Amino acid sequence: MADYDVGVVSLSTPASSAPLAQCRPVVSVRNNGLHDAIVSGYIRIYSAGWLVYESEAYSDTIGPGETRPCSAVAYWTPQTEGTYMIQGYFSTPLDQIEPNNNLWPTSIIISGAEPPPPTPVPLHASQHESGGEDEMSIEDLPGRAADQQRAINHASNHEVAGIDPMNVTNMPGILAEAQTPKAHASSHKVGGSDILDVLALPNATLLELVARKGASNGYAGLDSGAHVPDHQLATVPEPPPNAGDALTFGSGWSPANALPHAYKHEAGGDDELDVTNLPGVLADVQKADTLNASGALITLAWNDPETVIATITVPAGWMNSTLGVVLNLAGRLTTGLSASAVLRIKVKQDATVLCQHDVDANKNSDQPAAIHAIVAAIDGSNVKAFFDFLADSDAVQHLGIHVSTCAIAEAYAAAETVYTITGQFVNAGLTHQFLVDLSHSWNTGQQS
Repeated sequence: MADYDVGVVSLSTPASSAPLAQCRPVVSVRNNGLHDAIVSGYIRIYSAGWLVYESEAYSDTIGPGETRPCSAVAYWTPQTEGTYMIQGYFSTPLDQIEPNNNLWPTSIIISGAEPPPPTPVPLHASQHESGGEDEMSIEDLPGRAADQQRAINHASNHEVAGIDPMNVTNMPGILAEAQTPKAHASSHKVGGSDILDVLALPNATLLELVARKGASNGYAGLDSGAHVPDHQLATVPEPPPNAGDALTFGSGWSPANALPHAYKHEAGGDDELDVTNLPGVLADVQKADTLNASGALITLAWNDPETVIATITVPAGWMNSTLGVVLNLAGRLTTGLSASAVLRIKVKQDATVLCQHDVDANKNSDQPAAIHAIVAAIDGSNVKAFFDFLADSDAVQHLGIHVSTCAIAEAYAAAETVYTITGQFVNAGLTHQFLVDLSHSWNTGQQS
């Protein structure tokens, strides 16, 4: 089966024997393809070898397997009786089979006159009247009936939400039910159409009149801001030259006794006091400040480059001659260090190494150890550090307290300072790991 193919089935109009009357030639065409098709072509009629008619022909959309008419554009009216020959050609775009597109010469015989007109329809109006067997409805027909029509009840059309609601505004007469008046207070005000005379109201003598404003035994008037004008206020006595006095009712200016309010300056009060940078020493010992803390678990493997284990940013002015910064970590080696292998830990201020320690003792492995990195010493001028690897078992010796390398800082930075702790394995084996739990925090406080 071809994708695109149409073929002529037969000549439909005119018939092989037809009367001498006007007609439109029509050919039946079948869609033999797999897709919808629209057929176009031509039809020609010959008489005694002479071409007496020619017209283009078209079809509507024809679905696969369907047979539909393909009609000529022009009508044909035979001039005389006799034998005529009809021929044509019909195709569709991309048509793949050619021979079946031809309407081969087909003979027709035209004889006789046009059929007589149909006989007149007998009178039958009664069939269309009310009660007739073919009763007619005149609803929505245009025009006007000869007789007066009776209106159908339609009051609902004129009510609220009806299709033809009625507007009674300004209609004369009185409605049967009492109506709710609309708001019209403005009509009773000064300048309105129905000004209200308040003096004619009952008990009008008790009303406060404009004439009594600012008058003796009257009442104070208000300015444009709804305040009592200054000239209507009583004279306030001048205070004596004593900053601790306050104005009291009945006695003028006298010493003020403040109510207890210390709770307002305490933590959580609505006037909380900030003692930052105030001179003096507080009576109680102060807690060490926690700068930052982390809950991460840092893993340093044998082949990692120098890795930042922790970072601290110290605000300006936090460190002085008696304050230091301490990092408390919990760490452990997962294996004993192999020969010539070391775990190198550094304390840095930016890129400057303040101190460095190489752990090279081959002690028992995979045991918790404490690490303390002191960034400020007690004397206030040197910057030192020590690392203490101490297992949680008495049978395992600690790895020692060391200061392998120490830089000297003669003065503390007044600006914000960044310190880092880094770690790295040197000449380590494949299985070495150093696990550091950063759940501990940086602290500052008095060192001893």
